[in-house]
Amino acid sequence: MQEGYLFIIFFGVSWTVLSSKNNIYQAEPENFLIKVYSPHGASLHTFYYPHTKLLLTKKSASQYGLPDKFISEMKFMNLPKYWPVLVNMKIDDQNRLWVATTVQNMKVYQWWVLNPNGNLIARFTWPRDKYIKAIKNGYVYAMEKNKKGLTHFVRYKLKFKPS
Repeated sequence: MQEGYLFIIFFGVSWTVLSSKNNIYQAEPENFLIKVYSPHGASLHTFYYPHTKLLLTKKSASQYGLPDKFISEMKFMNLPKYWPVLVNMKIDDQNRLWVATTVQNMKVYQWWVLNPNGNLIARFTWPRDKYIKAIKNGYVYAMEKNKKGLTHFVRYKLKFKPS
């Protein structure tokens, strides 16, 4: 495992995506707080969803799948107290915002699909090992590994149930 990869796992990264109207959506990993800016950088609005922060422990790191050797050395590292809340953010071809969050089950993410104003459209869990690369034309395109360990793309049809 590379050092930079571990940094991202534990500390997260800042996420920025552009809508088709060039509005800028920006989020930090510590909270479910999305800031929306115009193409010229003027603040348009902000939206926030409360989200439980999960403690970064040896147990949760083991459930995540980190090697035992790494877990035994965690006590010597300057790690954050919590896992990142936001772990991915994308925008689809209909300007819906897709936000992945950390949940108790370290094998999945909880994805939130939001309209451009931040209103919830759908929420679902998705396996961490099926990395969502893009969302277009009603399909999710995910990178997955097959039984031989080779990476390939798989297309999934989207079906949102009315609430």
